[in-house]
Amino acid sequence: MFWQKVGPGPAAPPCMAQSGARVARWKLQRNFLQQFFLLFSQFSANDFYIGGQSYAGKYVPALGYYIHHQMDSSDKPRMRLKGFYIGSGFCDPETRIMTYYFKEDPAHKVVFVSSVYDQRRDFTEDGHLDKKLYHFLSIPSVKSALHTGGLLAREIPHISRFHHLEAVRGVRQEMAFLMDRYKVLHYTGNMDIIINVRMTEAFLMATPWRGQAAYNKSQRHPWMYNARLAGYVTQLYNFTRVVIRNAGHDAPADQPDWTLAMMQRFIHDQPFESCGHCKALAPEWKKAATALKGIVRVGAVNADEHGGLGSQYGVTGFPTIKFFGEDKFKPTDYSSQRTASAIVDFAISQARSVASSRLSGKKSSGGSKSSGGNTGDPKDVVEITDSNFEEEVLNYDGMVLVEFYAPWCGHCKNLAPHWAQAATDLKGKVKVCAIDATVNTVMSNRYGIRGFPTIKMFPAGKKDGEAEDYDGGRTASDIVQWALDKLAENVPPPELKEIVSSTDLQDNCEGRQLCIISVLPQLLDCQSKCRNDYLDILRTLGEKFKKNLWGWLWTEAGAQSELEESLDIGGSGYPALAAVNLKKMKYSPLRGPFSEKGIHEFLRDLSYGKGSTAPLRSAKLPKLNAREPWDGKDAEMPEEEDIDLSDIDFDDESKDEL
Repeated sequence: MFWQKVGPGPAAPPCMAQSGARVARWKLQRNFLQQFFLLFSQFSANDFYIGGQSYAGKYVPALGYYIHHQMDSSDKPRMRLKGFYIGSGFCDPETRIMTYYFKEDPAHKVVFVSSVYDQRRDFTEDGHLDKKLYHFLSIPSVKSALHTGGLLAREIPHISRFHHLEAVRGVRQEMAFLMDRYKVLHYTGNMDIIINVRMTEAFLMATPWRGQAAYNKSQRHPWMYNARLAGYVTQLYNFTRVVIRNAGHDAPADQPDWTLAMMQRFIHDQPFESCGHCKALAPEWKKAATALKGIVRVGAVNADEHGGLGSQYGVTGFPTIKFFGEDKFKPTDYSSQRTASAIVDFAISQARSVASSRLSGKKSSGGSKSSGGNTGDPKDVVEITDSNFEEEVLNYDGMVLVEFYAPWCGHCKNLAPHWAQAATDLKGKVKVCAIDATVNTVMSNRYGIRGFPTIKMFPAGKKDGEAEDYDGGRTASDIVQWALDKLAENVPPPELKEIVSSTDLQDNCEGRQLCIISVLPQLLDCQSKCRNDYLDILRTLGEKFKKNLWGWLWTEAGAQSELEESLDIGGSGYPALAAVNLKKMKYSPLRGPFSEKGIHEFLRDLSYGKGSTAPLRSAKLPKLNAREPWDGKDAEMPEEEDIDLSDIDFDDESKDEL
């Protein structure tokens, strides 16, 4: 904490009491911050915020502006400058004081409405310091501790003159510069009569930052805290504006709980509005609680009210569900679907695990990080930067999901394993990327990133640079389902391809969850109309299941005998069908009728994870034969050979009759 008003105030050397910018330079040049981070190096890796109240509205932007331009200097400490916060700041007298408190008198002098002082009077007069404060500051030990050089502002007449000149200078341009590049919070008590809401709004509306026009048209939104109206919030890009209810010029003293909650939301990028996912979960949670009554106890904690409890168990996002089993200090995280049935299934599974452990005399392990599933490969996530964003995202033909993250963000760290799992599950269907928004500011600013993590979706096809906000859950299954649903909205139906080359199986089935392979009767047994009827059934089903992104192939009986043998189909007649997973080298044959209804039920069960499977014969891909594709015509009946029977004597009497 800096001693107030270094420069225009009591701790100023004679040459440095002229402007807020010089105050900032003087502070940095005097090595305060540099020495701090050198002496306390354990803090150098932390995010660095600059903040203050009232007259610090001058110092905060000026100091931040100077530090920003010194960040790349090798002889200065490398600070992780993250953002700024100002409470009821006296940032710009031109817009603030002139807006509400000042008027012009007939003599063209600017006069304070309450007539406390005339801003144009002789500033060489002594300032009005409180006598008790002056006496305290005059004590030699106090002056030594404050490093005032043995002098007070009152003892140097021209210091007071510079003080008042400093008071009418604004930092509007510095503030706009920082608002374009950093997180900024500006808060005011609604009952502040010193720097009131109207004055602050006049300053913000006149500040020429990139969001000025949008901010001037924006609306405030109520901010509820513990079921009470704590204030009103406006958020745009990286800027947050809060009006705190029932608070004056010193909001932290008047409303400490609300101010603390405000700062936590600002620093940790938490939403001010009520948790939408929590509201959506509430009815499902109640259903699960009713179903589990007497089996598993179901509860809920208001993390706003009991923040310490949430921190104890590493809760950084909402809603977070944990199962407390045998070891109450190591709960198991739930990361499946937020439906009553899924929650009940998970709870029963965990309860069964606890009961089995007790029965066997073993202690339940507990403490797992998630509710199950395979671990995704982080290498499946494509790391991108400002320089390759256009190539990897905008010029890519397929659909792309991009996570804008910050290395220090707790929510981002919690999302990381789910993001990797989603990237693995979506491989070959949707490209999943991640970009460090704290380093790659060009793209983060372009897409208005103000909180972390933020996920954007770029649709398949030619991209115009526009992106859609991700609004799903933050588990791998939620992300995958959301991506597949979006993909299915515009994805064309799969192409039904005839197997005519030796590589068709790999080209159309590798990287896909399933490949649907049909073997149709030969043309002599089923002419073009018959065959096209079967192909129409397959195309219709391909349209219905297009969001699964399966491969669809067909061939005629006998054309690919090794394939038929591997899939164990065709022996009982044609047409026949099987679903193949090349990654697992397993298949599942259709046992029901080859009809739209029969195949639909078969594929539906497979999509739900039902149905039996078997390994491919020989545990390897069958060899395919290259052949000419079907020309769409009927097969011609083979010409019958004419046999000349004229030389056969059917009346030969030499042969004995039976």
